[in-house]
Amino acid sequence: MNNLMRTVALAATVMAVGGLGYLGGRWLGPSSNQPTAAIPMVRTGLLEGTRFPDVRLAAASGEEATLAAWASGHDVTVLFLDPQCSPCGDAVERWQSRIDAGQIRTEEVVGIAEQSSAEIAQYREEKGLSFAILRDVEFTFRETYGVDVFPYEVSVDRDQIIRQAGLSRY
Repeated sequence: MNNLMRTVALAATVMAVGGLGYLGGRWLGPSSNQPTAAIPMVRTGLLEGTRFPDVRLAAASGEEATLAAWASGHDVTVLFLDPQCSPCGDAVERWQSRIDAGQIRTEEVVGIAEQSSAEIAQYREEKGLSFAILRDVEFTFRETYGVDVFPYEVSVDRDQIIRQAGLSRY
């Protein structure tokens, strides 16, 4: 009888947690076979038509960087990612393949992650990435702008105006 009670309690807990996650609208990312139309809208403070924030970031060397300085004078796609996120791996590989095919230049895409510089360097090496991944040292994009679902892409024009923002279509 105790095993039956434990099983029922476990099942009820799993259903309750699943229901709360569904009702709460938290999205951890679509499976690779899910159609793009099913990807829910993610709201952040990075709004189309507004200036991309001049947030303090760190380059791989540890030097301070901002997107304005990094992407001065050209359009850039900013890819917010987490190295432990499987869909992020698909997204970075897609961007790297576009660079390798000569469709875009290395400067036209930049990643932003929260991990340590060492973790970011290891990730870039493992994935064979030629484009930079900057570090959000103070977690500003998560805490101030609500970017907490990955991979998230933001297209920024040469004047630092956000032209498009949303979940990556990897």
